[in-house]
Amino acid sequence: MVFAQAISFVHAISRADDQSIQQPLPFIDQPTDKAVPARARSVKRDGKRYLQDVLWQESLLAVKLSLDCQTVTELIACLQEKLPQNSAVTRRRNTSIILGRFFPTDDLEQLPRQVFRAYGDEALLACVMRVLFLEAEPVVGELVAGRLHGLPAGSLLPRDFFTRFTEELLGKKEAHVSYRCCTAARVLGWTIMEKKKFYVAQQIPDETAALLIIHSPYAPIPRVIDL
Repeated sequence: MVFAQAISFVHAISRADDQSIQQPLPFIDQPTDKAVPARARSVKRDGKRYLQDVLWQESLLAVKLSLDCQTVTELIACLQEKLPQNSAVTRRRNTSIILGRFFPTDDLEQLPRQVFRAYGDEALLACVMRVLFLEAEPVVGELVAGRLHGLPAGSLLPRDFFTRFTEELLGKKEAHVSYRCCTAARVLGWTIMEKKKFYVAQQIPDETAALLIIHSPYAPIPRVIDL
């Protein structure tokens, strides 16, 4: 469902000018990091609908740090050192959460790293990662794709919108999940808050980000695909 939302960006792509179409797509070589022991991909099944902190700025930092690393092991060590939290235990936990979302295998060559290395554009990186976040966190993915996406921009959300959403999804009240859903929607730019009220944010699709998001799963090696 999350990638279905990304595919809807194709309408914006068709309006892109020649210069934007000619921007490089960094998916030529995909080396596997042989030096790192295999790590299981972090996949959250339907029965595992938990949700950790958003850690958005820390996630952007992880991608930037990855450019100076050769292995996932190096990235883990570097990120645990650079994260701003005081507790070493918290830094280790947050490192695990971030890597589970954006570096989920033992291959360092993940989409966010490729995008930032090729373009050096933090705004473009954020556009790509905010969609990948929805895939990695199915609770937030359902919130955006199933609830927020269909609402007109500027719509005022009911005061109990996030509480009701998590209760319907999980079958019980989970205050911490509701809070994290609310935070994720705001931090990732799907909602805005003014005077303690939440509104649906206006979305402006980024043509390059849409191409990259579609390109990654459907054409990981050079080839022509029809849209």
